[in-house]
Amino acid sequence: MIATNCILVDGLPGSGKSTTAHLLCRHLKQHGIAANWIFEHDTSHPVYDHSRIANYLITGEFPSSSFEKAPDNWRQLCATLSGTADVTILESSFFQTPVHALRLNGSSTEDIAAFAMQCAAAIAPLHPQLVHLRQSDTQMAVNRACAYRGEWFAPFLEQAVDRSGWARGRELKGQREVLAYFDDYIQTVEKLIQLLPFPTLSIDISDGNHERINQQVCQFLDVPGMDTVMSNVNAPDRFIGCYRASQSGEEFIVFFEDGLLKARGPSPGVLLPLTDSVFEIRGINVKIKFIEPDENGICTMACFEGNLSGLEYEWRRDRDRLA
Repeated sequence: MIATNCILVDGLPGSGKSTTAHLLCRHLKQHGIAANWIFEHDTSHPVYDHSRIANYLITGEFPSSSFEKAPDNWRQLCATLSGTADVTILESSFFQTPVHALRLNGSSTEDIAAFAMQCAAAIAPLHPQLVHLRQSDTQMAVNRACAYRGEWFAPFLEQAVDRSGWARGRELKGQREVLAYFDDYIQTVEKLIQLLPFPTLSIDISDGNHERINQQVCQFLDVPGMDTVMSNVNAPDRFIGCYRASQSGEEFIVFFEDGLLKARGPSPGVLLPLTDSVFEIRGINVKIKFIEPDENGICTMACFEGNLSGLEYEWRRDRDRLA
């Protein structure tokens, strides 16, 4: 059975890290393991302040202090979990968050490796295990990430890379520069993996076969295989509709498709039931509670819970809008 307090899930943007971590957390809980998933953008993240790192990608102002404190933050997490049977799953936290920022800022492979080994030593008492979702085709990886994130992501990447220290002195521009950067990033991570003192599973996810990926993860962690069939939702029609945030007026639309309850809006994805009226959004650490059914049993309000920046709590059903 599982022999770690800390599971690290990493890979390129759009590789399915969050979804893998989320489904794994649910799976471990179903088997009686006290599991906790820490989402990359969680405002209470124990290691990094992602708002500062996101600001760096937008402005180019490097938050060095976020990384100076990282080994101590990992040690604090270690102190919290040591001696317990709890398993904490962190995605994007060991490679993606720090390595992207450090590499873009112009740090050398040697300096990044030294930083990674400091962090690895800090969490060694937790017997960490790392799942690396690997993509060897850089163009496919970038295209997949842009398709998942939306139209804004490609120009965002180009801007972040172009203004970075990594790009200084290079003649490439636009998508060619982005692809060259990600080739460099992939090579850097592959070198770091060879240095890690704890078990690592590197899975090629190019075929997008998530069932195979999930089963390989379970085998690596020595836990029972994962049931990939999504739970049925009782009377989904009572949730379907357009909901508006009470303060911003932003829309959140719930609909039923391919036998699954889904949502599109600020936090899109498949809704996974926790109870009859409470759901998690797959791959996003947010819970939605549907309440206040009308005379026909149709819910008129949705309440969001989660540690995401700017997440509004109260969303009212718009009776004049359909899903």
